[in-house]
Amino acid sequence: MEPNLELNLTEKQNNESRRYPRVDVDSGTLIEFSLQNEDFQPLYKAFIIDYSLRGCGIITVNKSEEIFKENDLCYVKVPEESHVTLKTKIIWVKKIENKVFRLGLEYID
Repeated sequence: MEPNLELNLTEKQNNESRRYPRVDVDSGTLIEFSLQNEDFQPLYKAFIIDYSLRGCGIITVNKSEEIFKENDLCYVKVPEESHVTLKTKIIWVKKIENKVFRLGLEYID
C-alpha cells in the first residue's frame, strides 16, 4: 500500500509545532557529502531519513570516530542527480551508537 504523502504531512502538522513540518522517508535516499570542500570530493555516504522545506535529517557511519560539528558546512550530492550540489550547514549532531551519527542539516543558498 502506497503511503499518502499529503495525509502524512497533515498529520505531522497537527502533531508538531514546527514552522516547516518534516516528512519521513520510508526507505531513505542515499547521498554523498563532504565537509567544507567546494570541489566536492565525497568523503561520506549517508541516508536521508526525513526532510522539510528548510533542511533534512541524515544518518551516517563515520569509520574514524570523528565527531561532526554544529555549524560545519556540508556539500551534498544525490548520486542520481549528480549535476546538483546542495550547500547545507550542520544544525545538530546526535551520536546514535559507536560510529553512527544522526545529523540535522539546514539548506543554505
